[in-house]
Amino acid sequence: MDKFKNILKQIVIIYFVIAVPATLLYMYFDVLKGFSFEWETFFFFSIVLCLALSFFLLGWLPFKKLFDDKAYDSESNKQAPTAKATRLLCSTSKNDLMLKLKSNQYFAKAKIVEVGGIIRIVKGMTIKSWGEIINIESKEIDGKYEYDIVSTPKQQMTIIDYGVNRKNIEQLEKLLINC
Repeated sequence: MDKFKNILKQIVIIYFVIAVPATLLYMYFDVLKGFSFEWETFFFFSIVLCLALSFFLLGWLPFKKLFDDKAYDSESNKQAPTAKATRLLCSTSKNDLMLKLKSNQYFAKAKIVEVGGIIRIVKGMTIKSWGEIINIESKEIDGKYEYDIVSTPKQQMTIIDYGVNRKNIEQLEKLLINC
């Protein structure tokens, strides 16, 4: 149910981002042309057409995440074109890393959980992105820990990349290098 609410929230946000300017433009051009304002055309344009456009822009990915349990797994995310990944070797244990992440200012508003041996950081929506999912897998090798870090955007159909995933990786590298 949580997945459905998140997807519905994204659809509503996109709809209002598209519908409000589009309907205002429609009204502006309608008045400029001297036509009388018609409610039927206005409702068709603002509701049906803008809703269809918002579904088109969101694409199939949110619905895939709704029905596919592996949509947030690191294996499926590594192949994503917008994914950024790195591998680090450090002496910090997984529990210490969790404590450092929760006290770090960069990840302060993020949801940090451990799911099936993987540390998952879910960041919220900002001006630059729809939010990111960061998966951190750890393996113990000769008293040290190897971390595989994969950062992917929640909405993978972005046209412009603002480098948020790269910044996430850089912040985690700084955090782990100082160990």
